[in-house]
Amino acid sequence: MPSSNPPIPAATATDGPGHCLVEPETGRLVAVDSQVAAWLGVQSNDLGKAFLGELVPSLSMPSLSSQLTGNSPEQLTRETSVNCGKPTPLQAEVALTPLIGFAQKLFLVTIRPLDWEPGEPLHLDALTGLPDRRELANQRSRWRRIQPEQPIPHAVLFIDLDGFKAINDCHGHALGDRVLVSLASRWQECIREDDLLVRYGGDEFVILLAGICEEKEVQPIVERLVDATAEPIELDNLQLKVSATIGVALADDTTVDLDQLLAEADRAMYERKRRR
Repeated sequence: MPSSNPPIPAATATDGPGHCLVEPETGRLVAVDSQVAAWLGVQSNDLGKAFLGELVPSLSMPSLSSQLTGNSPEQLTRETSVNCGKPTPLQAEVALTPLIGFAQKLFLVTIRPLDWEPGEPLHLDALTGLPDRRELANQRSRWRRIQPEQPIPHAVLFIDLDGFKAINDCHGHALGDRVLVSLASRWQECIREDDLLVRYGGDEFVILLAGICEEKEVQPIVERLVDATAEPIELDNLQLKVSATIGVALADDTTVDLDQLLAEADRAMYERKRRR
């Protein structure tokens, strides 16, 4: 994507924290963020064949699953080696947290390298493993620290799902939650490493795109997101379909009020819905 500004570095270091959702008994990966995907060299369509043991060989999921129940917020933490696609394994703290309220038991696994020093802790959405809405302000603060003397143009994308309520009504919220997890994984592949995808709330998501000066620069990403959303989602022998409406707002610097940008992108999203 062309831009007159240099690319803004990612929010974390090359070996910053990684997050994934895992089936407790088998260790099969259900969803991964861009860091775990990079360590494993997997894409979302490979997840059914990928397992946590490939990344963290010392973890025995059946044994760990017996120590954690899906009805408890208890967290289990281990310091161990992580296979990260490099000659030397990564030394990291691995935390497993049972997710509450699922028909299917899932663990949120956070892998935090021992030598990584964050500016502030990440706030994560318990369902998707994505950052939550609090990270929008944090991300803009990180950009400002990296480029204190330069303007930081960027775009806000507000994503709302069409047809998602019908899935919840017909098939239940547990299946609807799995749809959101699948979409979050797809959307991560549509954006760059230095962009930020967050779950804003319910079936609404927001993306911060770094280094964007004009709306025409956003359109290829918007098209990829819309196309990825429209692909059928196969769960429990069902083929489910939703679509996405996306509103865009632009800012020439981080001095532009974030709430104002979100409101502008939200209005643009509803205007697109109205025109349909």
